[in-house]
Amino acid sequence: MHGGKRLAERDGYAVIDCTACGWAHLDPLPDEAELARMYASSYYEDSDGWLEKDRSESAFWDLEHADKLADWAALLGAETGTLLDVGCSGGLLIEYAAARGWHASGIEPSTLAVAECRRLGLAVIEGRYQDVELEGEVDVIHAKLVLEHLHDPPGFVAWAHRALRPGGVLTLQAPNEFTALQLAARAALDLEPWWVAPPFHLNYFDFASLERLLTAGGFAPAGRDATYPMEWFLLAGEDYVRDPDLGADCHGRRMRLELALEPLGERRALHRDLAARGLGREAIVHARRVSPS
Repeated sequence: MHGGKRLAERDGYAVIDCTACGWAHLDPLPDEAELARMYASSYYEDSDGWLEKDRSESAFWDLEHADKLADWAALLGAETGTLLDVGCSGGLLIEYAAARGWHASGIEPSTLAVAECRRLGLAVIEGRYQDVELEGEVDVIHAKLVLEHLHDPPGFVAWAHRALRPGGVLTLQAPNEFTALQLAARAALDLEPWWVAPPFHLNYFDFASLERLLTAGGFAPAGRDATYPMEWFLLAGEDYVRDPDLGADCHGRRMRLELALEPLGERRALHRDLAARGLGREAIVHARRVSPS
């Protein structure tokens, strides 16, 4: 039975810190079948050039891709392996990994995104992860910005456990929500909880709740990473929540900063320090498959 402290309200939904689940989620949960139809037919179509924007910024996103390939190689004890990217969007990660010797493929529900991947010659299955059943065939499963959309996060972790070989790696990346930085910025600028986004964002994770979910599903958390804390701009008085044009400007400044930090060897160190403190706009957790789920 779902229940717990009410953390926020928006658009007729509450977010509760669910004691039964171990993470925060919407209450009530939106209809799963209707959400599936929207993801398949209109999610990217309504996102105003999101796929093109990501590709135009590929030099920046490749920093994150390189980080992940390095972490996976260290965890696997091998330079390459089999990678399955769930919710692969326009295929930037699998394209990057394949060019570096990985056997990389994706699963994606959006018809538009799948068409973009196939235009690029990438191996992508159109559908949901539930439509694909694999048994111990994969070295790494990656799911970026997926769990916040799912009705059944433990079901996804169980599916990944079956698909991974023993010792394989599951990497979850989700928005890092209800952090001290968010709450401080909300109070300083008198903002609504902008990160609460029904009906598409059902779940609200942080590092600790991601690690609990993984441990319960037969995984051993093996490393954290984080993305740049955009809330720093808000705390500096730059209210990108109320001004989308300012938000785009802040994103561009963040990219330029991180690209400049990279040759100095400081970018990853910053991200790892943030992750150790539970901070960062997105939480990234790597975990090994260690036991029956």
